[in-house]
Amino acid sequence: MEFKKVSFQAVLGCLFSGIILLDDFVSSAPVMSYTNPCPEAAQTCDAYCTDGFITGKDGCQYCECAMPGVTTPTPKPTKPLTQEECFTKLLTCTLSHPFGFMTDDKCEMCVDKDEVYKISNIPVERQPVVRLTKPCIQGYDTCMIFCSSGYRSGPRNCQFCSCNN
Repeated sequence: MEFKKVSFQAVLGCLFSGIILLDDFVSSAPVMSYTNPCPEAAQTCDAYCTDGFITGKDGCQYCECAMPGVTTPTPKPTKPLTQEECFTKLLTCTLSHPFGFMTDDKCEMCVDKDEVYKISNIPVERQPVVRLTKPCIQGYDTCMIFCSSGYRSGPRNCQFCSCNN
């Protein structure tokens, strides 16, 4: 069994590696590694489980935490979001976090840029102000995240204030 020690700051730092990396913070809680995802399961997992992950018949892992002493049935695979469903989630995230947010390739998370900046101690005066040339929502063209990899795009190449992963 392999244990890895991480903290909330380190997790967010890794998720937001395009902005800042905070991998040197640790906590005292051991965390099981997600190293063997099942074929129908998420290939990456943001969950950190002290008692390990639910496993399949051949020992592969599902991105769901196991409970100590409890036998849990294998979860049913979830189908990925359609492009339209993902776009709808990105629009909702834009309305909630107009100056920037972080998401993943599957549109499963929506984290405000202020959460990242808060834990990384980036003061407001050092935050960039970027004008999106083709915002997906008219009037939402001010972005306070600089994305060296470019901005997430929607239909007709409109832009979201979120970095490409």
